[in-house]
Amino acid sequence: MMWSRVYIGVHSPTDVLGGALFSLAWVVALTRALRIHPAFPVGSREE
Repeated sequence: MMWSRVYIGVHSPTDVLGGALFSLAWVVALTRALRIHPAFPVGSREE
């Protein structure tokens, strides 16, 4: 979909690349955060 935006001239290739890199960085940050602070198991209670 992002390449179609470049093809029809709505965005420049650098806009698309920047968005893709930002998305990748966000996914990496969330993945690292979840590995550092894992979620509690379902049904457990924290007191």
